[in-house]
Amino acid sequence: MSAESLDWLNKNVLIGFTEKRGTAWHYRRSAQGSAPNHYRDAIPIEDVQSRLFHWDPQEAYVYAELGLTLVKAEGHKAILRSDTGEVLGIVGSKYKPHPYGHWLLDNVGALLGPSAGIGSAGLLNNGARAWVQVEVPETVSTPEGVDFRPFLTATTALDGSASTTYLTGAQVVVCDNTLNAALKEESTAKLRIRHTRNSWLDVHDARNALDLLDVTKDAFAAHVREQCNIKVTDDEWHRFLVAHFPLKDEDRFPGHRNLEARRRVDHLWRNDERVATWRGTAYGVIAAINTYQHHYAAGRPKTPHSRAERNALRASTGGFDKIDDKTLQVLASVRGQ
Repeated sequence: MSAESLDWLNKNVLIGFTEKRGTAWHYRRSAQGSAPNHYRDAIPIEDVQSRLFHWDPQEAYVYAELGLTLVKAEGHKAILRSDTGEVLGIVGSKYKPHPYGHWLLDNVGALLGPSAGIGSAGLLNNGARAWVQVEVPETVSTPEGVDFRPFLTATTALDGSASTTYLTGAQVVVCDNTLNAALKEESTAKLRIRHTRNSWLDVHDARNALDLLDVTKDAFAAHVREQCNIKVTDDEWHRFLVAHFPLKDEDRFPGHRNLEARRRVDHLWRNDERVATWRGTAYGVIAAINTYQHHYAAGRPKTPHSRAERNALRASTGGFDKIDDKTLQVLASVRGQ
């Protein structure tokens, strides 16, 4: 298991607005120590700063050991945590680290103002990656019975693995799932800023690029309405499962993970309140796969991430986009047969 175990998430991820959306999927009171990581209302900025972002990224030279000689690695440098001295990554010499306090707290506050509050914030990879998610105070309810919360997520990394990114999306309350990927491409909003020497955020341009939370709210509500109006028959559902979890020779591999995935997803479709309410619709198909990926899917054999880490990475970077997009593509292919 990776560093992002349930124990790590319960100490290094803060969750707000639990009065509105309940606890996070990884909630374990016994793993939180003396300071609970869940908040009834918005997470205070001071808590994010003191509990997560109380340290700064520091730069250091990199040396290679050649026998008894140390050779400086020209063109490279290390990024370290100032509190622990831990090396977070080796990057190019022109790489500019974006401190979390400024790029994730100060910039998001400037984008949204006082009308929204912090709904979640966290660290991954021992602090090499972080995010802050901001939400409106009230949950939005659609006529189709879907309760969701629009959000804006700011995320960045200090190991060279990702640009600083600001993106909008929607989180469904009943299943604690991130479904921003289900939005059409023209309705999503994403802004990336590379870690260069002269990188900076123009708040006015960012507001125009992101369209912020009102547009996300309207776009997601329209998506739910559209997908709930697309009916999926039992035969189409069966064909979808076979196509989404393919297996050439089912008799030869009766214990294959794809067969188990079909059974698990079909159970969600028929029996789970997070999905069954919308059974028989395209939205229900999206909810079934997304819930499966959040809560049940195992990682790839060669992937070092735990499910906890994988979910947190996807939620903070928009990584569920590909999952939901694939779901819609496969569904469209079987309905066209």
